Amino acid sequence: MKRILLSLMTLAALCACNDNVCTISGTLTDPVDTVYLVDMSGKKLDVAAVKDGAFTLKCEMDPETGVSILRGELPSGEVCYTESGESMGYEPIPLIPDAKKIEVSIADGIPTFIGSSLSQENVDFQLWAMNTFLESANKEIEMMEAGDTIGAEKAQGEMFEQLAARSREVYQEHKNDAIGVQALTLLISIVDKDEFITLYEQGGKAVKADAELSDHYEYLKNYSE
Repeated sequence: MKRILLSLMTLAALCACNDNVCTISGTLTDPVDTVYLVDMSGKKLDVAAVKDGAFTLKCEMDPETGVSILRGELPSGEVCYTESGESMGYEPIPLIPDAKKIEVSIADGIPTFIGSSLSQENVDFQLWAMNTFLESANKEIEMMEAGDTIGAEKAQGEMFEQLAARSREVYQEHKNDAIGVQALTLLISIVDKDEFITLYEQGGKAVKADAELSDHYEYLKNYSE
């Protein structure tokens, strides 16, 4: 009887562990044979071979943090970045392990997710920010070429106001997950010292674990005038 109870307890423990595992399956058209999963600091979490364009990676399920899929070779050591801070291979595929099963596919360099609403929302926000910046930049170039420097400066100011307003909204909705990290990162060069400190201190685990945000916070608290 004791042996049976012990077996049942062991099985229950294994099931509990499996409940906290996020399985990420994906398909790629890129000519790579290996993919790596890294955390927000660049530390390797898992590695998988790519066979016929398909791969499977696993990590701990945690909606409060972010991970990235790297396509290409991993340099020596556990950190998956070069000394200049660039990731190896193609652009990283960011995602949030908020579900037991997540499917990801890449089309024209843009990832699409099934099973992870946070991952899709994160990518959508980043694409919005990039498109907003590019549209404004093109508008500014046209104005500068036409000799309208005042109009170009105004367009740039409006763009920053738009980015700041939306990023603040997103941050308040996601200050406890990795989407909030993206939003606050955008705000680094837009908001003033006091606002950044207040926003950072409102953040959760993902925000506090981000090296760029924490370094900027420490600088503002201890060194800036």
